[in-house]
Amino acid sequence: MKRINIILLAIVFTSLSYFSFAQTSTFTTYAVASQQKQGTMNVQYHNNFPFAYTNADGEVTGIEIDIIKQFAVWLKIKKGIDVKLEFERHDDFAKFYEKVKITKMVSVGAGSVTVTQDRAREIKFSSPYLKNKPVLVSSILKSTLTDLRNISKEFNGMTAVIVKGSVHEKLIKNIKDNYWPDLKIELVETPAVVLDKISSSNKYFGYLDLISYWATIQKESKPIKIHRATPFDTEYFAFIFPKSSDWSAAFNEFFDGGLGFPASDMYFDILRKHLSSELINSVALTY
Repeated sequence: MKRINIILLAIVFTSLSYFSFAQTSTFTTYAVASQQKQGTMNVQYHNNFPFAYTNADGEVTGIEIDIIKQFAVWLKIKKGIDVKLEFERHDDFAKFYEKVKITKMVSVGAGSVTVTQDRAREIKFSSPYLKNKPVLVSSILKSTLTDLRNISKEFNGMTAVIVKGSVHEKLIKNIKDNYWPDLKIELVETPAVVLDKISSSNKYFGYLDLISYWATIQKESKPIKIHRATPFDTEYFAFIFPKSSDWSAAFNEFFDGGLGFPASDMYFDILRKHLSSELINSVALTY
């Protein structure tokens, strides 16, 4: 009897191991999908409202997800390719980014990833799909910071809280190197954690993307504010691909062909679905 139980456990373990592998290995290259006129895209996404998230009905949605779904529609209409989208969620940005970077079986990553030269050496970027601006956020109780050179004095005793692996790490490091050598920095997994810490204590401050900040104040009232002492050049969000991926070329054809997807009515329909009109004017790509 004991031997039978061991054998059954071995069979169950093997089956579960195979299922787990199947869940992460479903993947078709674009070359194969183009030849066979069908395929599967493995979509890794970072759970971050309103970019990519699961709604109350259990549906994966968001700005990035809806754009990827339109890419699948474009493949069917323009290329005659039927594509199945398989989504894998991540609640940790750094782990999401690493998964896309090192896993050849990933088709595309959706993580509100800011385009940088350093990242471009590690992964492929799509054409940008949205503009971005980082904002410095603190408790509403803090006096407004008007000059970044005074941050160590005016934010004395505070700790910077930043999403690990995000471009905001570099911004905080710049403050530490140039204005505040003793600055304490706490790294967390998601923008939601950054907001929770800042809104629950006037001992924290940090950087967020403008859209993440807007999304939070739309969903609930939090005692937080932004400081305008840190002007930055416009940044851009894009989708990411492993260096070995051949899906990026097709994705960029979808984005840039003709007048380009960002010039289409569907692009603005997606933005209107997830953002307010005043924010769209600040972040939408224009030509």
